Amino acid sequence: QQRDLKVLAKMSSEQRSGIMESLLAKRNYRNDVDSLDGIFDQSVKELELNGGFSLLPLQQIISSVSAHSHSKTISHDMECAVARAFSSARSAFHLVRETLSEKSHTNYSKSTCGVPLIDPDTDSGSWTGYHNASEINGRYNQFREGFVFSNGQLFDVNLEGHNEVREGNELECITEKSHPGINFEEDMEELFHLMHNVVADGVLKAIERRLSLPPLYFHDQLGPTKSSSQWHMKRYIIDTGRGNVEQNAQCEPKNDNPESQSGNGVDIFLPVHTDPSLISVVILDRPGVNSNAMGLEVFSSNKSEKIQENVFDNCTWQELPNHGHGVAIIFVGSVLSYLTKGQIFPAVKHRVVDWRIKTKDDDGCCICGSREERMAVTLFVRPHGNALMKTLPSPDLNTGKKMSNNPPTFSAWNSRVATNYMKKKQRQKDSM
Repeated sequence: QQRDLKVLAKMSSEQRSGIMESLLAKRNYRNDVDSLDGIFDQSVKELELNGGFSLLPLQQIISSVSAHSHSKTISHDMECAVARAFSSARSAFHLVRETLSEKSHTNYSKSTCGVPLIDPDTDSGSWTGYHNASEINGRYNQFREGFVFSNGQLFDVNLEGHNEVREGNELECITEKSHPGINFEEDMEELFHLMHNVVADGVLKAIERRLSLPPLYFHDQLGPTKSSSQWHMKRYIIDTGRGNVEQNAQCEPKNDNPESQSGNGVDIFLPVHTDPSLISVVILDRPGVNSNAMGLEVFSSNKSEKIQENVFDNCTWQELPNHGHGVAIIFVGSVLSYLTKGQIFPAVKHRVVDWRIKTKDDDGCCICGSREERMAVTLFVRPHGNALMKTLPSPDLNTGKKMSNNPPTFSAWNSRVATNYMKKKQRQKDSM
């Protein structure tokens, strides 16, 4: 310290001033990082208290990171990344569907508009490309078309000369100045960076702190997850001609497909499930922060004033309180639940039900409003295929006396999950 003071004494006032400014800048940056850690730590606390789900203030995180980053990848323009990506995806969906409708059959060995078409007979855990909304693509995709990206792969959609397709409210940040042309691949890459490198990375580091794990444990032991995760952009396609309840009609269960209907008359468009991930990050396409979650419900025994409670089939289902570009929904996946032996962070069951607003007329009959477009992006943070699914070395876990000496690899474990993903729900047999 005395040597440093002597060095400082020999410096000019301008030199000392420059050093002080540098130190202050580093301290302010460190304070900002600490504040971000606090946001992620709070999210992990909510994951634990809520039984596997939490909501992150995404806009606050983006603004804080962008303002203090010297990286070209993370810039102030990142605040518009979510809106741009949804805008590009909407245009791409429109173009791909338009092109496919002109074909008499689907050839999975070829691409459409530069987009690889997903073969439903292949391993869903490695899908990259486009699939339409059909039960042939698995029971979870009966009502959803999607662009899927696996293991670091991306693709582009040739949208040259194709005008943006905007539905509903105008998306913020989408102007000729901020988004002069649509570059699908670049927009998807920027969105993935935000969801994985900023949001998911922050949550996983907070989980490491909560479980007293070594720093970067998930990265070193299970990753890098950037090249092993899967994520998708999916849009719901509700074909009213196939029996779904018509818009602006009485809300009576008219769907003759048992896959999309529960016993109480609630139309279910995404069956109950847990995600095959460490954590999942979900963002719904609506500007800002909005009430409810467009039918996204979690199964929970917890009672929270923030949650809209519904009781169906003697089970408690709760719709999440908010959604939009300013909210990142975090789910604990079945991988993290497995690695913690179901303790502290259980995987949360969730589903999507009809999100139309329901009212009653003068006669007390239920009337449904229009069904708004529903599009969402979901990131499944997954370990590398050869990573061992061994219990996390946390002092907070009760591992018991015996621990498996031969844990499965994630690849072997996930293959069973992928098989279940493609299974169709068993139909009840007619009684003889």
